[in-house]
Amino acid sequence: MKKFFYLLMFAISSTLTIPSYSANREICDNNNPINVDNTNDNIDNGHRFVDLALPSGTKWADCNIGASSPTEYGNYYAWGEKTKKSDYVGSTYKYGNAHNKLTKYCTRPSYGLNGFTDNKTELILFDDVARQSWGGSWRIPSKEQFDELIDYTKHMWTSINGVKGILFTGRNGNSIFLPAA
Repeated sequence: MKKFFYLLMFAISSTLTIPSYSANREICDNNNPINVDNTNDNIDNGHRFVDLALPSGTKWADCNIGASSPTEYGNYYAWGEKTKKSDYVGSTYKYGNAHNKLTKYCTRPSYGLNGFTDNKTELILFDDVARQSWGGSWRIPSKEQFDELIDYTKHMWTSINGVKGILFTGRNGNSIFLPAA
C-alpha cells in the first residue's frame, strides 16, 4: 500500500521544512473537513503551507503546483523535470532514452544507460520543480518525508467537492488533501 501512496504523492506534492505557527481554516464538503493553517505566518515565498505536527517539523503545501486550491489537481511533471507534461513514456523522459534506460537518478545498473548509476534518490535543487517554480524553501518531498506523512497522520480515501483523494490529518487536527488525479 505504501508504494501506491508514494506514486500518488510523488506525482503531485510539494513540501518545505521551516518552522511555523498554526491557525485553522476549514474547507468542507460531504462532512469531510480539511483543516489547514491559514495565517500570514504560514506562507513561504507566496505559497501557503500546513503544519501537521510531524516529528521532523516538515510542513506540506496546502495545494499542488499549478493548483489554487487543495482539491485542484495542479500540473503534472515527471521526476526531475520542470516543464508540464502529458506523455509519460521513456522516450520523452529528460533523463532517459528511447530504450528506457536512465541517464540520471538511477540506483540500479540494469536500469541505467550502459550500466550507469548515480545513486541519487532525492532531487537536486536544480531539478526540483517545487524549488524552481515556487522558490523559497519549497521542494519535492523525499521518501523519508512520505514515510513520515503516512506513519504520523491519520489518512483516508474520501471525496471533497467531488474530487477523490487522500485526506491526511496530523495530531494537531490540521489536514492536507492529495487529489487522486
